[in-house]
Amino acid sequence: MPIIRRRGKKLLYAGLAGAGLMGVLMAGGFYVVQNGNVKQFAQERQQYRQRIQDLEAAQLDRLRTMKTAWIPLKDLPAGHFLDRKDLQEVRLPADLSPDNMPLKLEQLTGKGTKIELRKGTPITLAMLYEEEATPPRSKKQGNEIRLVAEQPESEGYRGYTDPVPDRPGLYSSVQKSDR
Repeated sequence: MPIIRRRGKKLLYAGLAGAGLMGVLMAGGFYVVQNGNVKQFAQERQQYRQRIQDLEAAQLDRLRTMKTAWIPLKDLPAGHFLDRKDLQEVRLPADLSPDNMPLKLEQLTGKGTKIELRKGTPITLAMLYEEEATPPRSKKQGNEIRLVAEQPESEGYRGYTDPVPDRPGLYSSVQKSDR
């Protein structure tokens, strides 16, 4: 039996050596695969960070190029005089916003609207009276309103009736001549 035991021991040692060698090979393989995964993960992480930085920079550029606009908080009728409580500040992309938007809230407050303003519509200076609108006392029915027009410099137009005092070239009526 001692011979069988010796052979058994040799086979046992050979099996253990083979298993150990396979264990070392497997561990090396796992190390190579894991090392590749770590490098790939680090590379993807760097790409994601770069993409996030690019998106943040693009967002900041968009914010810098946005214009401030003012919108009514509710529908406002024509002739309504704007007040701070009627307006809300919003930001619009510069390429989508009108050119004649007011820069400050002070350019809007106290001005009368020429047209009805819908809730959420950006307000432009063209929608407002540049000067004070016709005062309410002159809008009463039966009041006589005198219209005055400036006479164009070109030929073909001539003024008639009363000239406006202290304003050369202004007449109370203008008509096209038949010349």
